[in-house]
Amino acid sequence: MGSCGAIWQTAGVTENSEIGLGATIAGKYLIESGLGSGGMGTVLRAQAIGLHQTVAIKVMHRELLDVEDATKRFFYEGHATSMLKSPHVLRIYEMGTLPSGTPFMVMELLEGIDLGTMVAARGPLPLERVLHYLLQATDAIAEAHENGIIHRDIKPRNLFLNKDNVIKVVDFGLAKTLRPRSDGSAPVSARTSPNVLLGSPNYMSPEQLMPNKSVDERTDIYCLGATMYQLLAGEPLFTAANFPALIKLILTTEPPRVSNRRPDIPPIVDDVIEQCVRKNPDERYRSISALQNSLLHLKSVAERIPVVRPHTGAEGATMPADQLPMLPPVITGAEQPTSRSWSGEDEPTQTSLPEAPESDRDLTAPFKR
Repeated sequence: MGSCGAIWQTAGVTENSEIGLGATIAGKYLIESGLGSGGMGTVLRAQAIGLHQTVAIKVMHRELLDVEDATKRFFYEGHATSMLKSPHVLRIYEMGTLPSGTPFMVMELLEGIDLGTMVAARGPLPLERVLHYLLQATDAIAEAHENGIIHRDIKPRNLFLNKDNVIKVVDFGLAKTLRPRSDGSAPVSARTSPNVLLGSPNYMSPEQLMPNKSVDERTDIYCLGATMYQLLAGEPLFTAANFPALIKLILTTEPPRVSNRRPDIPPIVDDVIEQCVRKNPDERYRSISALQNSLLHLKSVAERIPVVRPHTGAEGATMPADQLPMLPPVITGAEQPTSRSWSGEDEPTQTSLPEAPESDRDLTAPFKR
């Protein structure tokens, strides 16, 4: 099985299974290799037979077939993503089920690197580059909000930079729909369940951590602010020794300022981040478009500042963000492998609260149709 063996072993399949090396899916996708395994499924590299097109195929873990509404959540991710036409959203080509009843979705194959991996490898990024990335990401999130969809899990690892230097927003698996759907049915949302949270705690807004609190578009604005901070500072907005301590910081402590860590960052950048991550949603930007206006203003400011290398403080020549060099690309699908230990940022999707309040975020909660 080569390098794919560990991925298939993690997924509990073999080479001659319905998603093994050389197998075909839907009679038209030939599996070439494994790409990664996440909480909901395994991502495979496949060739569209007769079309000379390489795709990624996400297959839900078979054991989740017995988990209430896991299949509904899996398909909702595909439906939510396919509604969006922004060039900064991962493309979904097809969805279906295998003979075993296991759902799959066929996706655009991404070649490049996610921003979480980039920051982990290189440290803090130049301001102009960060603004270039976030303006693309907000284009996708703005369209999602226009369609009544909240992402709810925006973080550096869900912003993928492809080989063309284009950001793709991925993983709408925790998305929530606010408005009635086009067929008149109820909005999609998770059912209340005790003692369970979903998502990545370092990027969760305070309202996501509080029992019975509703979330809206301003939750995504908080997540974008937390993401912006990490891309510039090289570490999460808040860090703590354990999960309960992290929750306390998010709920009660004012965030640090990037300019305290990086003298090359003007204080106006702190102002934008702080307005994104205010504890009270009413004090944040009221919309993505308002945040975009601030990012565009920062971009005009950054273009007048010499590029500074965050690691050394050495000045360099000014260079447009879309011409900044990339790291060597890696090939991956929409999910990252789950073989990382938790350090705050990489908290597994399902998280137990330290106490037992009610939460509106449950991994297996059904989506209402």
